[in-house]
Amino acid sequence: MKVAVITSTQDKITNAAVKNSAVKLIPASSVLFVTRSGILAHSFPVATTRDAVTVNQDLKAIVPVPVIDFEYLAWTLRYLEREVLRSCSKHGTTVHSIEIPALKSLNVPIPPPKEQRRIVAKIEELFSELDKGTEALTTAREHLKAYRQSVLKHAFEGRLTEEWRKENPQIPENLLANVQAERKTRNPKKASRLQPEQHDASLNPLVSDGWSIEFLGNLDVEIFDGPFGSHLKTSDYVESGVRVIRLENIGHGDFIDEKRSFVPKKKYKDIQKHTVVPGDIVFSSFVTEAIRSALVPGHIPFAVNKADCFAIRFFGKTVNSKFVQLFLRSRNPFKQVEGMIHGVGRPRINTSQLKEVVIPICTPAEQVLIIEKLESIFTETDSLESSIETGLAQLAALRQSILKRAFSGQLVAQDPKDEPDAVLLERIRAEREGTSTNKSRNSKNGKSRKKNAA
Repeated sequence: MKVAVITSTQDKITNAAVKNSAVKLIPASSVLFVTRSGILAHSFPVATTRDAVTVNQDLKAIVPVPVIDFEYLAWTLRYLEREVLRSCSKHGTTVHSIEIPALKSLNVPIPPPKEQRRIVAKIEELFSELDKGTEALTTAREHLKAYRQSVLKHAFEGRLTEEWRKENPQIPENLLANVQAERKTRNPKKASRLQPEQHDASLNPLVSDGWSIEFLGNLDVEIFDGPFGSHLKTSDYVESGVRVIRLENIGHGDFIDEKRSFVPKKKYKDIQKHTVVPGDIVFSSFVTEAIRSALVPGHIPFAVNKADCFAIRFFGKTVNSKFVQLFLRSRNPFKQVEGMIHGVGRPRINTSQLKEVVIPICTPAEQVLIIEKLESIFTETDSLESSIETGLAQLAALRQSILKRAFSGQLVAQDPKDEPDAVLLERIRAEREGTSTNKSRNSKNGKSRKKNAA
């Protein structure tokens, strides 16, 4: 929660263009804010400018009268963010907007000019210290993320269980033959093997001796998506019934249970072929910076998956679904699907492409050991990450507390030598009236003003 300072911009405009168009030149020491954006659903971006600028239709500017410090005003708007979003914003489907008349009606505390400067200086001093703490915690969180990926890489290259294999020599098994035998026993008609015409073998996972690799679609598995289009609509959802698993439930390895949707049992009968059960992997078809997948948890006896949530169900005893789901959390499968992604607005893959992801396979016993080791490590890292998130939340709360004290007159000492409230208000009124008079005069003369006042 900071006030940005604009020192440069990607786009620029010439003086001639300003002179010969309806564009208004906003003077230095102004406050800019976003009035139309999807961002306004959860934040109210505010910035100050050190130089004269122009803005597009999604931004507005406040040019305060001299008696009001522009940085003080910017911090005030930052403090009032929640109130602005609550009472001054209009919620659209994808884009939200700020209602300017409502914004103008907000009450803003205005201390004497010297106190305004003292408040700004104190806020920036305290926030500078908090920034250091936030940076340290954020860095620690990134290190944890990198550590997890390093552990996953070691695990699925066989290095995490290397000593175990030395101490527990295994009888060599033809793992791929075991998989094919299981496939053929379960469904003889679907025992044919997948052979992609275009496959970049350089992206295959590196594995230890005794391990194998295979396309996901060649394992003893079923991969299916959810009901499309009119088969499952938003209007079908009810308060309780049969659970529907949606994209919001699929995290980066974790099942997000808080967001729940249901369909009535009658509707479920029409789409029950899309049923998922505990132990199935649900996979987000939309892939951006990493793969999102999760296991259906045991407390959900059965559910249906939406069309954009693929389901992966394993059979047989050779490949453990938890082992595969943990592998999907690593970077290698993302690298494999990265070249398959299609769609500009919503990058995605389809079930055929998902079947072409190459999976490492080791003995069932080693898979169980890897799962145990990874879950133990992740329990510790999750605890550390929870502490980091708690620390970041506390810092955010402390920032809000500082702002609350600042704008209730409790952050800095008040100086009896500062001008009285009545004098201050009279100065503001006089400066506003003077500005209005100049604006009217310039308008009559056909001149273009380069300054406005709030």
